[in-house]
Amino acid sequence: AEWPVKVKNLYERILADLLPIDWDKTSISVITNGNNQRRINKVMALAYLGKNYLWAASPLMNYSSTGSREYNREYAQKAADAFGELLNLVEKGATQYELVSYDKIGEVFYSYGQNGRMPGLTEVIFRGPEWDPWQNTRYGLALQYVPTPYHPDGGGNNLSPCANYVNYYGMANGLPIDDPESLWDKTHPWKDRDPRFYNDIVFDGCLITDNYQNPLPNIELFTSGASRDINTASRTGYSLKKFLHPTCNRYDDGWGWSPQFTIGISYLRLADVYLMYAEAAAQASGSPSGKSAACQLSALDAINKIRQRAGVENVNSKFTGNIDSFMSELRRERAVELSFEGHRFNDLRRWMLIDKPEYANKTSVEFKRTGDFDPAHPENNAVSGYHEEVIVSRSYSEKHYWLPLKKSDCNISAEFKQNPGW
Repeated sequence: AEWPVKVKNLYERILADLLPIDWDKTSISVITNGNNQRRINKVMALAYLGKNYLWAASPLMNYSSTGSREYNREYAQKAADAFGELLNLVEKGATQYELVSYDKIGEVFYSYGQNGRMPGLTEVIFRGPEWDPWQNTRYGLALQYVPTPYHPDGGGNNLSPCANYVNYYGMANGLPIDDPESLWDKTHPWKDRDPRFYNDIVFDGCLITDNYQNPLPNIELFTSGASRDINTASRTGYSLKKFLHPTCNRYDDGWGWSPQFTIGISYLRLADVYLMYAEAAAQASGSPSGKSAACQLSALDAINKIRQRAGVENVNSKFTGNIDSFMSELRRERAVELSFEGHRFNDLRRWMLIDKPEYANKTSVEFKRTGDFDPAHPENNAVSGYHEEVIVSRSYSEKHYWLPLKKSDCNISAEFKQNPGW
């Protein structure tokens, strides 16, 4: 069962050894110089070599191979070494990749007024396909990320993050909101949160237009508010703005062809590599202080590097005493940093968690506004009756750790088995 993994990893290792770090700096790419962002290079190969090993080390794969639901430490060490080799190059400034400053984080996901420039800056390692201008501008992805009343035509889809997912966004002090020492308060649920909460999430009272010359009412996401209609706006009490330029709404007219607003959500970016390295190094050593010989960063250092970039305090010492506590924060960190980028479903499967109620249930947040409303600082506004309600329960079981194989493939040979449960 392990030979396909070994063959794939050998292939990635060969690529990592043969490919240049930056094609723009080679003599054979003169014609394509400046346009090599999607060309496979050494950093991409190392990143996917590490990812292959980390997935092979995961509880799901190890359970399939050995019957153990723990990580495979041998594969975790190989993953840490591949990621460590990559991060050592990055930390030395020997690659074209680095984490962008947080004031430019939006440009990792979109470009605006830049002639359709490919998003990503120096952080994106492996970009997704760019289908065409129709799909990647106002008429495609963008319309999904803003409450329907703010759409240019008032229609279309609206993606509303569920409340129990938004709860992963902890406090600026680095603690999760359910920690007794976090200082999170149900009467002021938006106050002093992780800065990524304010960057990614539209919550009650936010002004999601950029038209300050003619300001419009702040968004109403309280129970029965104007933007809580289940058919036209938010079902959960939240909306998403992580992938939107501030002017992308019907009032500022930032959707059109002239600003060329372009969304590009990548397959792999450098922040993900730091977090995968933290996971691999911790699991290989059994400790948050674990590291690869190829890199000076410990698992704890790597996760803190991502938090520091966002302006969040480091992982609290109460979570660094053992591997289980550390993993709870690492999983939360992946949920926040990589939110809505397409990783969560596979993460929960490889951790063998997708069928657990706390992940299968999806909730909304219900509350009323109370006290004086401050339109300029909605994070400080008070609410009453704050609680969550389950609105969807996914019927996942252990069979959903895997996807079904085509019946026609399974019928080719008696030795070609269907995945468990299917």
